Amino acid sequence: MLKAEAFCLIAAAIAVAVSPNLVAQSAPGAPAAGAASQGLSARQLESIVAPVALYPDDLLAILLPSATTPLEIVKAQRFLDRRKSDPNLQPDASMPAPVKSLLNYPDVVKRMSDDLDWTSALGAAVTVQQKDVVDAIQTFRRKVYAVGNLKSDDKQIVVVEKETIKVVQADPQVIYVPQYQPAQVVIVSPTPVYAYYPTPYPVYYYPYPPGAAFATGVFVGATTAYAFNWNSATINYNYNVNSLQQERINYANNAQTQRQTQSAQNQTQRQGQAAQNQTQRQDAVSGTTSANQAQRQQAATNQQTTRQQGAAQTQQASNSASQRTGASGAAAQSTAGQPSSRAGADTSRAQSFSGGRATSGQGGAFGGMDSGAAASRASARGSQSLSAPHDGGQGGARGMQGHSAPSGGGQGRRR
Repeated sequence: MLKAEAFCLIAAAIAVAVSPNLVAQSAPGAPAAGAASQGLSARQLESIVAPVALYPDDLLAILLPSATTPLEIVKAQRFLDRRKSDPNLQPDASMPAPVKSLLNYPDVVKRMSDDLDWTSALGAAVTVQQKDVVDAIQTFRRKVYAVGNLKSDDKQIVVVEKETIKVVQADPQVIYVPQYQPAQVVIVSPTPVYAYYPTPYPVYYYPYPPGAAFATGVFVGATTAYAFNWNSATINYNYNVNSLQQERINYANNAQTQRQTQSAQNQTQRQGQAAQNQTQRQDAVSGTTSANQAQRQQAATNQQTTRQQGAAQTQQASNSASQRTGASGAAAQSTAGQPSSRAGADTSRAQSFSGGRATSGQGGAFGGMDSGAAASRASARGSQSLSAPHDGGQGGARGMQGHSAPSGGGQGRRR
């Protein structure tokens, strides 16, 4: 627990130290002292502790009791300012132990000195409502952890044990002081909202050799430590340094083992994913190649079919042209042959006609018949024209002869 002396020093100043705007609300007209005695609500306490609730446990364990003596914080800041010009300057022996340990973290001292109203309110709450303050720290941590803004890295380790969230240094010998805005870290954000002061500081409780000094301005390591007892929601003083140191070493070793295991798992996953991606790429390339080859083959087939169809059409057109040409030649030959036939027929008729008139021997079948008929008619006329009866017989004989030879019939008529 906090030293009894600290409670005695702060108890008389609680009503003045607690800022009026942080006191729990009461009925109108109620006295301020009555409001202070009621303490702060859980929401008000959370708003007070939020600026430092994410600090590593070992740093927060000396910050809270230091806040109960705000005037000593002012003295500590003045001492750090003087020491810039006098590196050999040593702190006053009367300085409270937690404040002296806090000198190892000049950024924190300056922040508390620059905002004394907040420091005084935090100290008063720790003095009167220590358990509620510790609970408020855990409440705020759970909110930040839930949205993913409180996590382990190379500077700190976040340990979750049931309902308790611990923040310990990744390197047991070094503490990094975080920087953040309380309103931002409780909201999910795609960009980082949690950072650190650039200078790492050695832990205050290491049993450094007496008189040892560090480049960071640290003085002498404390032989006793402040530490949280999260189960009872209290801050213990005179905690065994060696035990605290061993706890931090164990956390660091476990975290390193977890990181190595996680790294190996990540490596295995990356290798498996890379192999899967390579297989997918090869399958995609193979599929694309097969598809392209099939397309090329189909295109070649289509081109071949098109050429064959074109050749067939060309052959068909050629055959049609040949047929048309042959028909035209036959028609021309037929037309040319018809006049010859007609000429031959006309010639034959002319020959038959002329032969029938020329002689009975040359006229052919139809010519002879015409000559005989003509002779019969002539003989008949000759018989009718003769008036001498004694010549009738001869005339008839001659007429008969004239039937076979028209010229002889003519001679009969002349006698």
